[in-house]
Amino acid sequence: MMVSVQRKMDNVTPVIVALVALNLIGSSWASPLPQRSNHSSLALIALTTSSHRPPHSSESDPRSLPTSESSTNAESTLSADQLDRVQLLTSSWEPGQFNLPFSVQAEEISDEEWRQMMTDDLRRHGVLGQIVDTVPPYVVNVDYAEHACVHMGNQLVPRQTQLQPHQINFPTNGSGGLFTLMAIDPDVPSRNNSIYSEFLQWLVVNIPDEDIERGDVLAEYLGPLPSHNGGQHRFIFLAHKQPDGSIINTSRLPHAESCDWASRARFSARKFAQLHRLGEPMAINYFTTEFDSSVPLTIEQCLLRRQSLIHIQQRLLS
Repeated sequence: MMVSVQRKMDNVTPVIVALVALNLIGSSWASPLPQRSNHSSLALIALTTSSHRPPHSSESDPRSLPTSESSTNAESTLSADQLDRVQLLTSSWEPGQFNLPFSVQAEEISDEEWRQMMTDDLRRHGVLGQIVDTVPPYVVNVDYAEHACVHMGNQLVPRQTQLQPHQINFPTNGSGGLFTLMAIDPDVPSRNNSIYSEFLQWLVVNIPDEDIERGDVLAEYLGPLPSHNGGQHRFIFLAHKQPDGSIINTSRLPHAESCDWASRARFSARKFAQLHRLGEPMAINYFTTEFDSSVPLTIEQCLLRRQSLIHIQQRLLS
């Protein structure tokens, strides 16, 4: 198996210039520019070599960019740098894509090099040895909304990850078997004082291939809730292949709702895997996260929900 690794060229200054300028002139175009809602207010526009252009009429819109017929005089007053920017901005584009105008060089690495990269990543964040004993051969691909993707220890903020990932998959190799997916936070309430480790964030068993929606949920997804002074937390996804023909009986196992935190504390991914003969995880991924302003809001919503349930129970028993 060969793995492709992409490397961007260092000089992306023209791209940044284009993004800023497009954000400023975007309101003059008939159709809105695609926007990215996280981290940045810049409009993201795809610059490709296609002949398609955005709907635009220089006759109906006096704010339009100079056309090839009317730009001769204007170009003579522009500096070389400004002229380069205009030419970049007026290049053709395809809406709904994100193809930046710089070249990408692909490299191939061997299985041994890939495993070494995985080992270094897992060891650097204290995952290897603490959470897993061996390096899984595959990666769990996890995509949240707002372009937030998990990639071996990258940092995401809680507000990006409060909702269940909208896409998640892992290699099944066409086995047609069943799989178990776990997500844990070993750093509750902090990495230096992890008295509630491991904290179970998500647990789905009996997943056919990689269809999460058809699996049996034992713990509903709960996004990370790092404390204000808890420092950096690790949010780890583990995928296991269940033994051939093995279905985990969920009727006698506890079920945790999203606001049921007490039953999630001091979970052990290792012990759960041993109990159900899952072996070592076949795929892994993780991100790091720290406190942000969305955490108190999530906690408050859960407390209000639990208070409402207690009130209902009291009324039923009275």
